[in-house]
Amino acid sequence: MLDKQRDKKKNAENCKRWQDQRKNVPTFRQIEAERKKEKRKSRTPAQVEKDRSTARERMRRYREKQKSKETEKENLQLTCILTKSQKEKQRGQWRVYLKKVNVTKIVNRPLNELFRYGYLSSWM
Repeated sequence: MLDKQRDKKKNAENCKRWQDQRKNVPTFRQIEAERKKEKRKSRTPAQVEKDRSTARERMRRYREKQKSKETEKENLQLTCILTKSQKEKQRGQWRVYLKKVNVTKIVNRPLNELFRYGYLSSWM
């Protein structure tokens, strides 16, 4: 366990040292930009097409994920703070519903708790 922690610290120190060395080299960014440019030019059309197809697939999955998030947001039932008159109206609706169902007091208590939290509002 201690060896892993030491390795992590050592790795972090090495990364930090490498970054500092690169920052101190004034032409590092130019050299890297030229190297990457040459690398892109030397790619075959098959490699380019493969990269494009993977990018399209990644974007398709991302869009599906975003759409599912939107539908989840729409499906969420937002609770709001009711005014006193709205609460009284809601209690009246619950009483009418419970009379229709003819629920005993033993079952009535858990139902009232469910109504209070809005879980059974779709039954009415």
